[in-house]
Amino acid sequence: MDVAGRLAQEFDLNRMVVERLEQYVSLVERAPLNLTAWRGDMLWERGIMDSLVMGPRLGQARGQGLDIGSGGGFPGMVLAIAYSASSWVLLDSRARRGDFLRETVSRLGLTNVHVVVDRAEEWIRREPTRRASFDWVTLRAVSSTAASLELGLPYVKRSGRMMLVKGPNGAEEVREHAPWLDRLGGRVVEWISGTVQNADGQWDQIAVIEKVSETPEIYPRHAKLLGG
Repeated sequence: MDVAGRLAQEFDLNRMVVERLEQYVSLVERAPLNLTAWRGDMLWERGIMDSLVMGPRLGQARGQGLDIGSGGGFPGMVLAIAYSASSWVLLDSRARRGDFLRETVSRLGLTNVHVVVDRAEEWIRREPTRRASFDWVTLRAVSSTAASLELGLPYVKRSGRMMLVKGPNGAEEVREHAPWLDRLGGRVVEWISGTVQNADGQWDQIAVIEKVSETPEIYPRHAKLLGG
């Protein structure tokens, strides 16, 4: 069975969704800028399947999500394609990546995705109504654990979820920042394993963090202070 076939079977996706994901993968691979080092099956496994494992944590998938540091659209674009009842903001600070994301949204005919080019710590000041307004916030390979927590949690509404993609030692890294996580109003409620093992047979880990109290207004701070 090819990767797309596995995808449909393992994640119970209809043919239309799989075809859109195939189009999306083709656009990523043919992009004039280097969005990711993943190619072929690895792009499907690391980019698509690792994103889709977050899907069941979206509940009814009718809320609003924010993908910080979206890059080529992992995981936000993938989740928007798979869960058309959800709406997503894909936020990235680099203009060329923003252009790619907008072009992809147009080519795929997606009506549930809005692309913003800005830094997460600045956009929340320019658009203060976005603070604590999202049901889900996702981050993958954006910054250090401490900085990622500071960037993401201010955007999550009370009882919403933040999903932070980490490497095999993710649980240990987040435990080391337990007081910081508590300060920002978050609590880890689950760990999800990724779908691909590294050379040592270890899996990436995805922290599912619930927003249990309001994040103090001073966060996120400016770039040089993040996570410090």
